[in-house]
This record gives sequence, C-alpha cells and structure tokens, in this order.
Amino acid sequence: MVIRKTLNGAYRLYRFEDGEDFALGKAEKKEWITAEVPCNVETALTAAGKLEDIYRNGTDEARKEELCDWYFVRDFTAEETADKVFLEFDGIDTFFEVYLNGKKIGEGENALISHRFEVGGVLKTGKNELAVHIFSTLKKAFTFQNTPVCVPCLPENAESLHIRKPAYQFGWDIFPRVLSAGITGDVSLVCESGVNLKRAYLSVQYASDRRAGLQFFYDTDLSASDYGKYVLKLSLRCKDSEYAYAIPVGFRSGVKYLFLENPYLWWTNGMGEQNLYDVKATLCKDGEAVDEQSFRFGIRFLELKRSDFAGERDSFCFYLNGKELKCYGGNIVPPDVLRANVANKYASLVADLKESHANMVRIWGGGVYFDEAFFDLCDKAGILVWQDFMLACHSYPVSERLEKAVFEEAEQIVCRYANHASLGLYCGSNETDWPYYCVGLDPKADALTRSVLPKAIFKQDPNRIYLPSTPYFSEEYVKAYGGKFLIDLDAIVENRKDLPDEHYWWSRRDFRKFADISHNFVSEIGYSGAPSAQTICSFAGENFRWGDETLKARDYSTEGDYAYGIGYCFTDMPESREDKILATQIYQAEAYKFLVETARIKADLNGVLIWTFNEGWPCFTSGVVDYYGRRKLAFYYLKNSQRPIQFVFAVHGDSCEGYFVNGTLREVKCRVRIFGDGKTQPFAEAECVCPPLSRVRAAEGLKAKAFLVSEMLAEGKTAYNHVALCRKISFAEYKAFLDTMYEKIVR
Repeated sequence: MVIRKTLNGAYRLYRFEDGEDFALGKAEKKEWITAEVPCNVETALTAAGKLEDIYRNGTDEARKEELCDWYFVRDFTAEETADKVFLEFDGIDTFFEVYLNGKKIGEGENALISHRFEVGGVLKTGKNELAVHIFSTLKKAFTFQNTPVCVPCLPENAESLHIRKPAYQFGWDIFPRVLSAGITGDVSLVCESGVNLKRAYLSVQYASDRRAGLQFFYDTDLSASDYGKYVLKLSLRCKDSEYAYAIPVGFRSGVKYLFLENPYLWWTNGMGEQNLYDVKATLCKDGEAVDEQSFRFGIRFLELKRSDFAGERDSFCFYLNGKELKCYGGNIVPPDVLRANVANKYASLVADLKESHANMVRIWGGGVYFDEAFFDLCDKAGILVWQDFMLACHSYPVSERLEKAVFEEAEQIVCRYANHASLGLYCGSNETDWPYYCVGLDPKADALTRSVLPKAIFKQDPNRIYLPSTPYFSEEYVKAYGGKFLIDLDAIVENRKDLPDEHYWWSRRDFRKFADISHNFVSEIGYSGAPSAQTICSFAGENFRWGDETLKARDYSTEGDYAYGIGYCFTDMPESREDKILATQIYQAEAYKFLVETARIKADLNGVLIWTFNEGWPCFTSGVVDYYGRRKLAFYYLKNSQRPIQFVFAVHGDSCEGYFVNGTLREVKCRVRIFGDGKTQPFAEAECVCPPLSRVRAAEGLKAKAFLVSEMLAEGKTAYNHVALCRKISFAEYKAFLDTMYEKIVR
C-alpha cells in the first residue's frame, strides 16, 4: 500500500548573496519571503515585490540573481507510520541538498527529473522541518572544465554543457536567459507498507484489426520468503473487448505474452478512433488485493522506415497499424520560460493541437520533459509524440559523469512514458550531429546518442523506435559526404546534401522554394508572424509604435526581422500598427499553408512539423499560438489545410492543379466548385470517390488574376480553401479578400 501526502504550499524562501556564508542556522536570522511551491524563485520574488514582472519588463533584473543560493524551508506534521517513508521531489532546479530536521538526507544535480530520498529514522511523529538548499548554477558551472570537443551553439551557452538543466534557460534564439532556481515540481511524503507492485508495463509486439500481440511485464518488491504466495490479476477492457488473466507470481518480476482477437486499435487524430483499453493490474494474496496500478492503454503498432539518403523508397516514412501515416503538427517548446508554470498549459496546448487537426508533435530537446498528464491528453486526442531527449545543438563533453547522469535520466523518463500510445519515438537529441559533421568529424563518436541513450531505452522499453538525432547523419551518409569543414553557413548551404529528415532553414526567406525539396520529412521549418496587439501591449505598453526598440528587443523571428514578411508578400507597407501586425500574420499563415499543402500533395514528402507551434515567452517568433494562448492567423490556416478531407491547390507558373486529399481510413465521395477572383459563379467543378489515405488530382490548368477559392462538399460538410496566385499583392486587396474568407476558414 502506498499513501501520499502533499508537501506543496507555503515555504519560507531565503536568499544568500554571492560570497555570503551559508549555514542552516544562519538562515533563520535572515529576512525571508513566502514561496508557494511548486515555483521558481522569480515567481516568489515578483509576488513579494522584490522583482519586477519579467514577462512585461524582461529578465535583466532577474539575471542579477544568478550568483545567489536559495534556501526553501517549511514545517509539516507527520502522523503516518509505514515500512518505508520517502521524500519525493518532482523537480528541483538544479544543484541542491535536502535536509530533514537538520540532517542531510540527499542531494542532486539534475533539474530535468524527479528525486527520491528515504527518510525513515529521520522523520519524526509530529512536527518536522524540511529544508532545501539550492546552489547557484552559474557558480557550480565554473567547477567544470570544457575541452576542445565541447562546442556550444552560442558563446553564452558554454557554461551549460556539463549541466542537466533546461538548455533554453541559458539563453536561446527563442527565449531570454533566465538562469532560474526553484522547487519546480510537486513535493510529497510517500509511505509504503507491505508488498507493492512497483511497475506494470505493456508493449505492443504487433497489431492489426484481426489480432494483436502484447508483452506484459511486472515488477514487485517481493522477498524470497514470499515466493509462490501471490497472484497478479490483470484485466483489459475497451467497449465489448474484455480480457482477464491470473498470473502466479514466483520471482519478484515476470513477463506474460497476451494475444487479443479483433482488438480495438488506436489511431491518430483525423485518421480513426483513439480507442483506449482500461488496464488494471492487481497484486493479490489469499484472494485479497494488496496493491494495484491502473492506466489506459492504446493498442497500436508504429513503424519508421528510413534509409541513409533522401529520395529512396520508404525513406523516413511512418506506418501506423500497417497504414502509411502522413504527419502534420509542430514542435513544442516549454510553454513558459519558468519551469514551474509549464504544467498549467498542457490542457490548452493539446486542445489547440487537436483542433488544428495535428497528428504529431515533437517535444524539442532544448526544453523540459513534460509530465504524464500531457501524454494522457495526447492519448485521448490522437497526437503522436516525437520525444527528444534533452540534448540540444551543442557538442557535449566526453565525461563518465555526464554519461552516467544521462543514462539515469533516460531510464526514469522511459519508465515514466512507456505505457502511452501517444509516445511514438525517442530521439537522442536536437541537432547535435551538426557540430560534429560541420567540422569534419563523424557523429558516431557521440557516446550519449549512439550508446548511452539506446542502452537505456533497450533496457526499459526495448520495442520503442529510436532515432539518434534530428537531423540524423548516418554512418553511410557521413562516409559519402563528410570530412569537410563547413562551419560557415554559406558553405553549408552550398555543400550540403539532402538528408531524409531535415531541419529546413536554408530558404527561410522564401517559403515557395519548399516545393522543390527532396527531403522525405521536415521536422523543423518556421516562418514568423507578430503576436496580437494585445500581446505586444503586455510588454511594450498601450502606446507602442511599430519599430520601437522595445519591439526589437523581443524579436526572435526566424528571418531576423519581424517585419520581413510584409515586404515579401505585399507591394506596399500598411499604415496602421494593427495592419502591420496583420500583414506579418498573413505572411506566416500563407507560408505554413503552403508547406502543409505541398506535403499533402507530394507522394514522397511524409511529414512537416512547423517550428514552432507554441511560444513560451511574449515575443515575435514563429509560433502560431502565442505565450498567452492567443491564436495567430496561421493557426486557422493550418487548421484548414490539415483537415482530414480537403481540396488543395498546387501552383505551377501562372496556373495550378487541384487535388482532393483524404487522410481518413474510409472511402469518401467529394465534390468541389472552384471560383476565381471573388466571382459568385464557379468556373470549374469536379467530383470523385477518394480511396482511404489518398490524393486524387481533380483539376488542372486553373487560372485567375489573384485568388482561387474552392468549395468542397464531403460527408455532408462544406470546407473552403484558397490559393494566392501572385508572388506579391497590395495589402488592401489581400485584406479585402480575407474579409470575405475569414469566417469560412476559421469555423
């Protein structure tokens, strides 16, 4: 039996400046403020009036705290008695020591995972004092030494390479530097009595609509004297599909293979239903339950077929339950610059993804690991998760200490996520092959992504797909094209050869070149659009003017200039600030629409994940949902382009073709009428029966002066779409067109 008592809530927070001697007894004599745990220290300081609002005023003042130590203290009462008692922290950032009743019970140096410390013999019945001392990350960083192999992606990131802490906090191209500290996750007192079920794990070995094979693994804390005295009862239920098993328990852990006839399969958003089985594993003795675990489990079989070079058959293509899966969605960055605030945004984030008709999301490797609650939501929504491990852009140290830390981190994360249907694949890192390849080295020398991480996955979740990095430079690719020094971006563009999966940043100022790519999957590509005037006012004030220095300070655009898109799309510059905002949003919306619709038409382009779907800071960047959850125009264009059943255009010179696209598992009868330049009568019509998971060319030679509009009827529902035929157009003309189309697009 396991009993949890929360120790969240009000803590006394003490601040120790650089050079100030820290000791437990001295803290009680200092001034303190209240910190509502979980929290970052910036939140507590702001609430106490000690720090200005970083979201409005920036992080310059917060950076003055980088050399400080912090001391969180609270009293609590313990009345529980148990065989074993633990203190459990779901997140402490980063280097810390934990004291209970004045005695040190543990320490750690990883902000990305949970920590657990046994406290039996130290915990008192009655009043107890818990204290957490968090050291200055910056001062700790200076105790490590880099070597020539250590290459940070930005000079100001050099101190981060040895430290298991969110990389973006050291400053990134989408985040300000906030080298925070805090108790960023839940704190619990955990009491365990008797025999407990430690793990219940299910894995799909194969699956079709006729039969599925599953592996069930369990682990307990039984001792040798318990041999043969326990039975594990396992049940699975979804609709009218029910299975029950009684598994005799001898050794503390075991495996059983399950075979399910006519299972209800789990499919991605828009493709089919998200069927989830209710699973219960109950450990019993003499017919009585002593412990149990329950969870929901989707039966699906995911494959990734890939090759070493772009353009080859089945090069980087996902198959779900034997069906080819075109992937659409985006990259997710931490939805808040402060780690403790991230979980508050899971529900709205997944709801936005589902409504946009996304079926895949990539958790970027420069951020944080999300809680299981996020995966629960993705299970229900049908969103596959591409999960990066938290390694990003750098060439990391060759270090036994780091390898050990990453292995332990990976084991914990893999066990946490393993039962989720939404977990599609693990990826070793974000862009860490690049630092090797660009200086003529072979990325296979990276022990973290080539050895440490795959071993951890194989140990705890052996059937999960693993990709060493994104983009991934295989040994064969490096043999063919490596051995060159390409540190200059122009040299990279000139000499690079297409990879099957790519982060496509080569033509970031002309999205129409995307139609010519030969990559088979694009897991990053971004175009920027301004947030709403309301969001800009939150950091620039009500009277901001376009071009203000405050706006430039928040410019994290992929093009390097938040106003770039206006000149790309329009022949004139809008006058009002609201129209300038709209103009940049039109540019972004047209870009993302073009990317997705190109992928839906190209047979060998198997997926596009935009960079980014969300934003974790009020700024100008490439997200389609801003920090405050306000949707940009691009969100609605994506939602329209990614509808499971839609009619899309492909421009060729001064004319275009039209295609029905069907991303569902069912046959669909479609009919379309095509209009030109605002006319009320169609000049072309077409209809056909679209097979499941297909694209059908229905029209060609379509021409108009500026715009074509499609009105498609399928399964009793009408969907509209458009294409802008001109490279540039007057803003007033586009705005007038948008006024007529907006309601049709956003509904």
